[in-house]
Amino acid sequence: MPRATSFGQSAGSLKTRLSKKDWLKAALEVLVHSGEAAMTIDNVSKRLNVTKGSFYAHFSDRKQFETELVNHWVDEFTASFIAELDKLKGGAPEDRLAKLLELIHTVGQHNNDITFHVWAMRNPAIAEDVYRADRRRFEAVKEIFYDIGFHGAELEMRTRIFLAYHSLQHNIDTPPPTSGWDTERKLTFDFFLKK
Repeated sequence: MPRATSFGQSAGSLKTRLSKKDWLKAALEVLVHSGEAAMTIDNVSKRLNVTKGSFYAHFSDRKQFETELVNHWVDEFTASFIAELDKLKGGAPEDRLAKLLELIHTVGQHNNDITFHVWAMRNPAIAEDVYRADRRRFEAVKEIFYDIGFHGAELEMRTRIFLAYHSLQHNIDTPPPTSGWDTERKLTFDFFLKK
């Protein structure tokens, strides 16, 4: 009898249906929850309930896998956010800021930023891609604050604080806001608009 998987399919039928993106999502989960050392082909295979052979149907080697994982992270947590913000250009910049806060809150980008930065410090092969994503984020957020009316040193400081806060907020062991995350997001929005 075939093994059942968490997706409700037999392991045999799942093997042929796994996409490259399935592998990348599973690897991202392993990396974020267990760290770089745990992100082995064996562990990701186990998470997907498939054999290692399925890995090689999508990736030639671990180096390609790591490169594509970083690209997946950039696509999911930087490029897609910027694309959503670009749809709102021409409208009020405050709407773009509100949309960015919504995306950060609902998608959970902050849960993996620290992991990728630690990994980039240890792995020069991925470092430039991670830092390039940082610069893209910086320019996108800076543009929003510029359009709101901030300039010079205050513009850059506000942009850096915004990015640092949202990359770190769930990685520092503090209690959740007593008012709830929705109220916190509204307060954050108001805070960053204050002149």
